[in-house]
Amino acid sequence: MAQLKMAGGRQAEKFIRYLMRDGARIRAKRIFSDALEEARRKLRGMVAPGELLSVAIRNARPRLAMARRRVGGASYEVPVLVSQKRGLAMAMRTIIVMAHQEKGRAMARRLAKALLMAYRDELND
Repeated sequence: MAQLKMAGGRQAEKFIRYLMRDGARIRAKRIFSDALEEARRKLRGMVAPGELLSVAIRNARPRLAMARRRVGGASYEVPVLVSQKRGLAMAMRTIIVMAHQEKGRAMARRLAKALLMAYRDELND
């Protein structure tokens, strides 16, 4: 628990809530801390866990989203800026969905891989 406070604080707690399924908070915390440790090991300990999480979320955060606007009888999709709060939620969901989509390995390893991809800004490639 002390490591989680050090590793991202409020962002870490929010990420754990997004990761949690069926109220299994302890399991989600373990998966999250194992994933951060795995990602840190792959980066050879060069980055603090809190920094890794915040950079990964910042890189995964969308700047624009498409919204439908109705003009007359026609609907158009127009780009709109994403608010900070909505962008944070979308980024966390994107990272977690990426981890869930990959099958065959432990969730902590899949989440570590998704966090590393987001950290290296390889999500949109």
